[in-house]
Amino acid sequence: MSVAKDYLDAIVRRAREGTDPEGFEIDWGDKPRHAKFYPGADGFALPGPSAEPDPTAGVVTIPVLGDLLFHSYAQLGRRLTIDASGQSLRPRYEVAKWGRGTASGGGIYPVSVYWATGARGAAVPGLYHYFPLQHAMRQLIAGDVTAEIAAALGEPSTADQYLVLGIKFWQSAFKYNTFSYHATGFDVGTILHTWRMLGTAHGVTLTPSLWFDEPRLSRLLNIRPEQEGVFAVVPLDPSRRGPATADGHRPRVRGRDQERSRRVLTFDTVTRLHEATVAGCAERPGPEAVKSAQVAPRPDLEEVPLPAPAPAIRDVRQALRARVTSFGRFEAHWTFTGAQLAAVLSAGAAAAAGFGCDVLPAGEALTLVQQYVFVNHVQGVDPGLYEYDPSGGALRLIRRGLPGLFLQANYTMGNYSLEQAAAVIVPAVRVPALLDALGDRGYRLATAVTGAVTQACYTASAAIGTGCGVALALDAVGYVEELGLQASDEIPLLLMMVGHQRRPAATYRFDLI
Repeated sequence: MSVAKDYLDAIVRRAREGTDPEGFEIDWGDKPRHAKFYPGADGFALPGPSAEPDPTAGVVTIPVLGDLLFHSYAQLGRRLTIDASGQSLRPRYEVAKWGRGTASGGGIYPVSVYWATGARGAAVPGLYHYFPLQHAMRQLIAGDVTAEIAAALGEPSTADQYLVLGIKFWQSAFKYNTFSYHATGFDVGTILHTWRMLGTAHGVTLTPSLWFDEPRLSRLLNIRPEQEGVFAVVPLDPSRRGPATADGHRPRVRGRDQERSRRVLTFDTVTRLHEATVAGCAERPGPEAVKSAQVAPRPDLEEVPLPAPAPAIRDVRQALRARVTSFGRFEAHWTFTGAQLAAVLSAGAAAAAGFGCDVLPAGEALTLVQQYVFVNHVQGVDPGLYEYDPSGGALRLIRRGLPGLFLQANYTMGNYSLEQAAAVIVPAVRVPALLDALGDRGYRLATAVTGAVTQACYTASAAIGTGCGVALALDAVGYVEELGLQASDEIPLLLMMVGHQRRPAATYRFDLI
């Protein structure tokens, strides 16, 4: 078996067998920062939300860049509403919880965003680090590095601007240890889908590359591969301008970020998996390879029609600002309609089909994610287990019956009463097939496309005024058995709970400050 397949097998069984290292304890007093910090780096503040986006603009200017980053990774407001995840420390400012437009596993936000702009870009040429806590750019290199990035991508010409996504492993591993590599992969997909939605509003198509010369970019960023990986590169200018001439000079960031933790641990499992995903990273598979990993629908199942998706009451930027995680605040007695369920499911399916990257065929909608639906109480839909058919916008019945007991028994945390959610959506991906088709680096695509579905579910829920919560704490073996996937290679990856939240007796309006 490959390293990634061994890791996947451990992830699937972790609810029953645990993960190494045994006895690991979180040192909350020594946790890392919520973002990389480069002391002494100069830079500039980015503008906040721009005026109404122009879908005909098609250019990433500084205001557009600021809008993309503000609504994806900037701190939009402080979380003080009471929920089921514990509030004892939340009023203390040094451990405050902050909301962002993009979802992140555990609220950790481990993705580091770097911005490279060249001579024809939107600012002084250089390489910058986006510091989300201040919504500002910090310059790491003065001078044009876009040719170096284009060379790492294997492109014959250079874009004016790039966004580069890295993940600092300790930022998540301090809490999730060896599970962190799996969890952070979804974070890549959530931020990419946020940018895709916002880019569409600004008339910009943003297509990431997941295959490139990663060691070359690690050298450029001056990061140690056992501590941080480079997971995606997003050209901001779809038109190429001039040849990518990587001359003898190889630019490199001189300094490194300042770590807050006194003790930083590395985990052999994470290191081995990362090395396996980096091996052959510059050998980009052809766009036909991934087609063999599509999920197959089951047309023999009884069709259960859904109404047309409920219309949005918020635009995408309003929805991102309103996005929250429900954290156990669902209440079953509020009516959740079939149209509302259809809106969330169709958004998830569109995110999966529209997820573009360098190894997917351009202009073709592939079905890499299958959404299964456990219906607790949806108006017009009987309780039971269903498969979603995006081609007809309908459900297909697998089994009737109340799923609440199964859902709670196969949830490994205590912050949700899953039977209170109107429905629980479970995205599944043929991860082993992706690994066979693309190699171990295909693990990153599997988690990224699932993360995109997650972000779409969150955003659609906020847009129609309903609640959403996502959790990775599932017994995947139990779900494989319940869904009848033993003979397939589909892997249930996470839970997306949707429904109405209880009305708070009192809350805190950070946006009024």
